[in-house]
This record gives sequence, structure tokens and C-alpha cells, in this order.
Amino acid sequence: MRCSHTGWLSWTQRGWTLIALASFLLLGISEPAGAQLADLIKKAAGENEIIFQISEPRGKYSTAQVEQQLSDLVQKRFGVEVNIKFNFALSFPAAAARTLTEIKTGSYPSYDLMYQTTGTAIGLYRENTIHPVRWRELFNWISEKELSYGGQAIVVSTTFLLPVYNTNVVKPGDVPKSWDELLDAKWKGKLATPIYQDMWPNMAQSEIWGEPRTREFLKKISLQNPVLGRFPEIEAKVISGEVPLAVVTNTWSVDHYRAKGAPIAYAAVEPVIVFVRLAFVPKNARRPSAATLVASTLLTPQGQTILADGWAASSLFQPNTPAAKFAAGKKLALPNVEFEKEKGLALQKEYERIMVTR
Repeated sequence: MRCSHTGWLSWTQRGWTLIALASFLLLGISEPAGAQLADLIKKAAGENEIIFQISEPRGKYSTAQVEQQLSDLVQKRFGVEVNIKFNFALSFPAAAARTLTEIKTGSYPSYDLMYQTTGTAIGLYRENTIHPVRWRELFNWISEKELSYGGQAIVVSTTFLLPVYNTNVVKPGDVPKSWDELLDAKWKGKLATPIYQDMWPNMAQSEIWGEPRTREFLKKISLQNPVLGRFPEIEAKVISGEVPLAVVTNTWSVDHYRAKGAPIAYAAVEPVIVFVRLAFVPKNARRPSAATLVASTLLTPQGQTILADGWAASSLFQPNTPAAKFAAGKKLALPNVEFEKEKGLALQKEYERIMVTR
């Protein structure tokens, strides 16, 4: 049962603000920031509910349980109840496209809070359709390195993409030790690859592979006649043995399936492609204040635990998280947001022509 916030709203504005400011000062939050946060909390108490666009939880708790855990965390942290409803009806690219259309046509966006990769939401950033939030001023636990999209979004989790294989079909000596080993003739007709191409701009950055090498690699992969599908589809094909090897998928999916006994593992190649997942409030959201509070809690230790339990996701920028431990010592292909803003969408379309419409 969600408890009522009637008692919360019964405080006089002046009295509550003085108490809040005293608390914020004890936490090391400056008085101006404390006043801004007090005002944000007051507004959030009147909004009561948010629609949170995110993928479906696949951990040990149900969707309803994870929604409640996050709601409880917001109430514990800020003293305000927010009824959180996850929405995972659309893929990340489709949800971002819908939101952009809604905002540009003057409609309220379907979502109050969004959870996207830097690549899937880059159009929203380019079109200046993200609600501005002074994240670091309001929440002193958010660091500079956890800001993205020019400070409009926060990095709440990082996931890793690598080739994956069926451990019953692929012999240990045949497991790829580099990305280029996927181009071996023995894998022709035996690969799967996602229809999404938003991971490859990471590799196209000059300090990683650069555009020419990335383009040439994907052309050669396309000549391997890979089976195409969405991530869950290609993972299912690898697990069944229908296709022994996938060019790339999320390591957290592999961990999820392995925990259930599936014969799937990822190849230890480098650089590791990193998907950075952001939380942000879209412009014209109906309930921006409550959404801002919810997003901020994802970067607390308790919020990182909720992400880890619900989505096997955590941030490599947070100390001692599973993501930080996985990334330690590895060469990473992290996204460069300004590179994506300038070239990301064009490169994705180019790579789709190579890989999907071949």
C-alpha cells in the first residue's frame, strides 16, 4: 500500500522550507540550492505520479515491486510520495521518436522521465527538447562526470556490448579473441547481428577505430550473411544453437540467461563497446519536478542497487558497482556525445544501409 502524503502537505510553506533548509545545510547543500530543492520537492508533492519510459525489469523482482522500491526510495530521500509507472511498450528509438514528434507538435510528451542511450535520444538533444535541470546544484551526490547532453541529462548506468556465443556449439579455441576474428570465413552464414546500429558510432570515433575502419568492418560483416533481429531474438537464436555466434549484444543479457543455465557467454575482446544510459526529463513534461527527484535517486547507492537488481545495470562512474568492476583495466569505447550530435544519426543510417538493407 502506498501511504498518503496528506500529512506532508499540511505543513505551512514557510515552516517546511525552514526545516528543509536546515536539513540541506547539514547535508552540505548550500542555502540557495537548498531553497531551490525545497521548492522542487513542494512542486513534486503536488504532481504525485510519473510515467517512466524504461525497459522492462528482468531481474528477481516484478515490475510492480521495482516501481514500489523506487517510489519508497524517493519518499525516504525527499519525504514525498511519487507513484511511479514504468512504460516499456516501445523500443528506445521508437519512444524517442514519439517524444520528439509530440514535443514538436505542441503536445505533452507521453513520458515524464526517460531512460535512453546517448545514441537513441540524440535527436532530442539536437532539437533542444530536453527540460533543463540544474542537476549538480540541486543534488550534491551527482558528479561532473555523470552529466551528459550538455548537462541536461545524467548518466545513471552503463552496459557493455560484446560478441556472444553458444558454449555448447563454439569450441573454446574458436571463441573470437578480437573483433576482426568475426570476419573469418568459418563464420559465414553462422552469425547473428542486431538490426540496431547505434553502437557502432562509438567505434567510429577517431581515438577508437575511426570512420574508415568501422565502415570497412561492417561491410565485411555484411558479407558474412548474418541473421538479423532484435536483441532478444538474436540472443534466443544463440541460446538455441540455431546461430552459434552473435556479433554483438548486451553482456547483462548474457548474465541474465547464464543465471538461468543457458549455454551462452561473451567473448573477451577489446575495445568493449559501452552503452551509456541516461535519465532526463523531456521538455513540456506534465510532471517535471517529480520526475527530476526520481531521476536523482538513481545515482544514490540505493538507486544503483535497484538498477542492478532490476536490469543488471549500474554505472561504471559509481565506485564499487558491478559496472565499475567489469570495466576496470579494459579498453572502452565510450560514446562522445558531441561526436554523436554531429555525426551519430547519419552514421547510424549509413550502417543500417550496410547491415540491414544489404
